[in-house]
Amino acid sequence: MAPTRGAPSARRLLQERVKRVESRRIRHGRLGTCRYDNKKEDGMRVLVVGASGAIGTRLVPQLTDRGHEVTGTCHSLDKAEQLRALGAEAVVLDALDGRAVREAVKGAEPDAIIHQATALANVRLGRNLDRTFAPTNRLRTEGTDNLLAAAQDAVTTREASSPPN
Repeated sequence: MAPTRGAPSARRLLQERVKRVESRRIRHGRLGTCRYDNKKEDGMRVLVVGASGAIGTRLVPQLTDRGHEVTGTCHSLDKAEQLRALGAEAVVLDALDGRAVREAVKGAEPDAIIHQATALANVRLGRNLDRTFAPTNRLRTEGTDNLLAAAQDAVTTREASSPPN
């Protein structure tokens, strides 16, 4: 669905938001290091799918430290407690359930979605890598499709409900 006339596109809104966040960066010291002026009102709402995994558990604290409001998904109640301890709002989610993904995206109202979901916890590599990676590959295909559809629905809903300029 095309954006209504006069309404900014979702991409443009996100680019403006990122510019505001990036403008808060203050470079110092060694090349590539920076610190942020953590103003909550300039932070983004970020949905991290797979936030309880190896990358997500390191990413969530970095996002919250920089003033972003993070909603993280996980696959169990135990992991939800871990996410809350990291500073994220936790949502137990099966990324292969399209309806549940749409509800999670709608509830989080994210400015950005980061997909880190895998099914690699407790995996032992053996002879049959295809079988070992099949659940993760399914998350990377069907799960990604569910996220993209949910994000598109959310953008369409925002554009339809935003007042014309």
